[in-house]
Amino acid sequence: MEWKITQSEYDQFVVARSDSGDYSMEGVAAVVKDESLACLIDISHCSCYATFEGSDLIGGNVEWVGTLEELLKMAETNADTAIPGRTISDDDCDSHYLKDVYKQLLVKYRK
Repeated sequence: MEWKITQSEYDQFVVARSDSGDYSMEGVAAVVKDESLACLIDISHCSCYATFEGSDLIGGNVEWVGTLEELLKMAETNADTAIPGRTISDDDCDSHYLKDVYKQLLVKYRK
């Protein structure tokens, strides 16, 4: 599944975000259009300029695309976006951003 996300879709549907808040702007954002379409985006400093190109955020990447339910199941297990069946570790680079986004998603949708 692919989602060629636009700037207006990102602005309208971003539901969780965790980033460094500085110039490097490292982090992760979750975008949920509806129950059938959700994605995780790896963001970097060029993201602060709010520019998109095709399916990739300039300076970042759409890391995962699926349904909202699939995303919530990933959040419940702290799933790695790149390696199916693997749980992210505190030793993984920038894993705290993904863990924070997962927590935000569970609070918002699993109450």
